Amino acid sequence: MFFFFVSKINGLILKSYFLWEGSVFC
Repeated sequence: MFFFFVSKINGLILKSYFLWEGSVFC
């Protein structure tokens, strides 16, 4: 359960990071 929670947090961080990169380059 803890591992699933950590992976979910990491997924959200990666998604927000890629969205931020896209907004910067666009």
